[in-house]
Amino acid sequence: MGAGNPLRQWPKERWGQLVTGLANDGHRLVFTGRGAQEAAAVHRMCPLLDGGGIDLCEQLS
Repeated sequence: MGAGNPLRQWPKERWGQLVTGLANDGHRLVFTGRGAQEAAAVHRMCPLLDGGGIDLCEQLS
């Protein structure tokens, strides 16, 4: 969910719309990322999925 450049980052609300829309269409989402900011964003999104999201943030090399 991180863009690397703050000017290119989407607003949190847009991510919420995208995530819930994909989940409602039957997609299972896997989140990855590194750093406290990305981990916080992932932790905000996973509850929107009612158990349908996988949080792998900070868990992959």
